Amino acid sequence: MMNLKRLFCFVAGVAISTGTSAQTGWNHPEDIPTIEPVTVGLAGEKPADIVRYLMARGAGQAGISPDGSKIAFSYAVTGEPQLWIVDSAGGWPEQLTFGTGITFFHWAPDGEHLIIGRDADGNEREGYYLLSVDGTRERLLLPLSDAFRSFGMFSRDGSRFLFSSTERNGKDFDIYVTDVASGDTRLIHEGSFGYFPESWQPGGDLVIVNETRGEDGNDVHMLNMATGEMSPLFQPEVSAFYGDYQWLPDGSGFYLSTNQDREFATLAFYSLSKNQLELTDDHDADVASVTLSGDGRYLAWTSNEDGYSAIHVLDREGLDTVKGPTLPPGVYGIEFAADNPALAIRVTGPSTPGDVFVWDVESRDLAHAVQSTLAGLDPDTFVVPESVRYLARDGLELQGLLYRPDEAVASKPPVVVKVHGGPTGQSRPSFQAQVQYLVNNGIAVFDVNVRGSTGFGKTYARLDNQE
Repeated sequence: MMNLKRLFCFVAGVAISTGTSAQTGWNHPEDIPTIEPVTVGLAGEKPADIVRYLMARGAGQAGISPDGSKIAFSYAVTGEPQLWIVDSAGGWPEQLTFGTGITFFHWAPDGEHLIIGRDADGNEREGYYLLSVDGTRERLLLPLSDAFRSFGMFSRDGSRFLFSSTERNGKDFDIYVTDVASGDTRLIHEGSFGYFPESWQPGGDLVIVNETRGEDGNDVHMLNMATGEMSPLFQPEVSAFYGDYQWLPDGSGFYLSTNQDREFATLAFYSLSKNQLELTDDHDADVASVTLSGDGRYLAWTSNEDGYSAIHVLDREGLDTVKGPTLPPGVYGIEFAADNPALAIRVTGPSTPGDVFVWDVESRDLAHAVQSTLAGLDPDTFVVPESVRYLARDGLELQGLLYRPDEAVASKPPVVVKVHGGPTGQSRPSFQAQVQYLVNNGIAVFDVNVRGSTGFGKTYARLDNQE
């Protein structure tokens, strides 16, 4: 019989099971946990131990170097997320950070450095550091403080970077700029609630800034770095989402995804000279991960098809569609290298904890740069969920992902109904160790998308908005 208590009590490499306790006043000593050494069981054992599922790991955040030759990624195989680097063609990765784990990283434009964040024991208040690509030289840029910070981006020449912080009053996110060489930091815009720099115009002074507006929407402003002036760009009457900004190389306009005046986020383009937002056709699937090759020729994005990602690539020269690579099913994040038509694709799916592929759009060559580990589990035992739609009592169509055990394991299985967190979010077919463990032990899992979930239109996402 499987030990379900271990499923919910495995913490930081220590298994907690039931046993006796000296605690008084409680008549059920079997409910009091005691600590036992962790064992993973034998490879190939059926059912496999929960510890093996929890030890399956892959790349977290991943980013491709400007020249497309390397992949940097966060990996928690040591117990804390650390920064690793590997050739885009694959090979043995090298660990760059040690000690306290990282919270984020970004490539510097020179391709020789990365900026990383570290907080104090998980308090989410980060200090910033500049790390050489070989991991041998590290410099403090911003020390830890009591303020929350959110990194924005580097200027195109790498001499400065923007970030938001609550340093001024502890509650509002203002915008700051830091000189990389000197470390000098200055406030450039006082915000109210949340202002976040998103994308810096190539060779120019304009920065796209998001202003938080509710949990699933934002207004957009344009910040002029030369004058400090902040001008409103998008402030619709009905709150909308804007994101994934990608400037043309000449800085004359940018692509983005938005659900302005429609249910689902679609691909759009904004021209500075026309002062006009052009929206593509509306489809019943959200567009995300918009990315543009450095020379502006190739435009790529993903669409959310019942939770599963699909990749779309457009050759802007001939307006031809480029067929994407064949990948494991799941959720994709994509990013073009800044100076190379190489597309980095991070995949997390039912049997993929976090793999990274690099696809050359011109040659169509696909490299498997980062391969996750399944901790000795048989990948054929992992279950791919099916999308199930059904009507609620009031006639509203709902959706969820159903993970079914093999009939040989359980012909009429019990069902765990799993409800995702929020405030907004969506159950998608990413890697979920606990779900796969339950399914392989004869328990079905229905990963439901309740009212208020994203991925099913703006109206659906706001159906639970009430006092």
